[in-house]
Amino acid sequence: MAIKQLFLITAAMALLIAGCAHTGPEPMQSDFGNSVKTNIARQTINPDAGTEQMAPATLDGQAAEKALQATREGATEASTDSLLNDVAQ
Repeated sequence: MAIKQLFLITAAMALLIAGCAHTGPEPMQSDFGNSVKTNIARQTINPDAGTEQMAPATLDGQAAEKALQATREGATEASTDSLLNDVAQ
């Protein structure tokens, strides 16, 4: 019986030690994060934009009233022609 218990204890200890073995991910590459930095740099049009005095964006009052009325009436579908005209202007 003692030999059987000793064998079980030894096997359990071996499993515990094997569970602590480090087989984690590979170390990070030297260029880790460069793609994010590149994307941020490409999306930055004007780094000094926050310091410039710019006129506030405005909207024509009649156009705003029409848009508000259409939204309240549930007519939120826009035609493709009007969307293209709005983008062209």
